[in-house]
Amino acid sequence: MAVRLAIPLVLACLVLVACGDSGDDGYKEEFPPLSRQIVALGEQVGAGIETAGESSDEALADDFDGYAQELGDIEQKLDDLEPPDDLAEAQDELVSAIGDVQNSLEQIAAAARESDAPAARQATMDLIESSEALRDARRTLADEVGQL
Repeated sequence: MAVRLAIPLVLACLVLVACGDSGDDGYKEEFPPLSRQIVALGEQVGAGIETAGESSDEALADDFDGYAQELGDIEQKLDDLEPPDDLAEAQDELVSAIGDVQNSLEQIAAAARESDAPAARQATMDLIESSEALRDARRTLADEVGQL
């Protein structure tokens, strides 16, 4: 009788241990696609900045609002991930950096809507600075995920 009770308890413990291990594996599988989306979006934003002079202010505002929205979607997906404890701080840094870049993108869109060239230049400078922090935070987390 005691053996019958012990077997389900042992099985339950094994399931819990397996779930703990799959958490790291799950994060290792779920983070890379988001990382690639961040890189791809960065390339789109870079192209958008390079061709900004060829677009109307309204089109620029729409483009940069779209970039900000897409980055916000990525941020939400990333924020929904449950990182292993040793990656939580790196993920928090990445989420924070994404927020800074998203704010810069929104500022560029607002400046374009108002046809405010000085504000657009300042927002673009802010974007460059915040993008560097985002790049570094993403690379750090990607390297750490690769070591799982």
